[in-house]
Amino acid sequence: MARKTDKIDDSITFTDPVTDSPFDATTAITMSMWIKVISWSGAWAGIIDKIAGGVSGYGFGRLSSDNNIRFITRSGAGEKDGTNFAINLNQLYHVVGWYDGANQKLYHDGVEKANQAHTNGIGQDNANLIIQGASTEMIISEIAIWKNIALSLAEIQALAKGVSPIRIRKPDFYSPIWGVASPEPDLSGNGNNGTVVGTVLADHAPVGRYTPSRLARVFPATVGAGPAPTAFFQHSGPLRIYRKNRR
Repeated sequence: MARKTDKIDDSITFTDPVTDSPFDATTAITMSMWIKVISWSGAWAGIIDKIAGGVSGYGFGRLSSDNNIRFITRSGAGEKDGTNFAINLNQLYHVVGWYDGANQKLYHDGVEKANQAHTNGIGQDNANLIIQGASTEMIISEIAIWKNIALSLAEIQALAKGVSPIRIRKPDFYSPIWGVASPEPDLSGNGNNGTVVGTVLADHAPVGRYTPSRLARVFPATVGAGPAPTAFFQHSGPLRIYRKNRR
């Protein structure tokens, strides 16, 4: 499942807790999402970002009248908005923005599409993480952030195959975007749930098999105390492979 935004006034806001914020990456970051853009509004069209005053932070968006998704990292003195690739409207993509303190990269479906040198770091601020549905009509889901961590290529490729972010490595923020109510839960264990304005439920294949009722049973931590998110993916016994005997 996912959420569809209307390009008018929809948004989902995940509030920055200020102290020990899981959003405040400075030296590295990996940001992952599934997205299908339907249409844009205006030259600047946001997707999801945490940018204060246009000078500090990071995120995904469009910066000109084209169909390029850009990965943005800003630190006041050093802006890097150039890692981008062209998309087709109404087509589903897995997108990863990646930064390791020296280089910034953008991946599409597990393949590196753009890179550039960037040594200025990421500016830290108290801006919220916001899905910007007022400027982009889109279907979006499976948003994950690893703060100050640059995932390996193998981990990025696993994400593109539909493996849950929590199975890859515990993220600092992870919202599957259930699309059924507000708040939109953060399943990382940090509890940064999102306030929803508008949006509607949309089908989305990579996470469609995880129904809200099933996740709610396994992740009561989204509404109170409960097991760690990794419990959902732990096998209860040894893996056995059965093969039919052949004569």
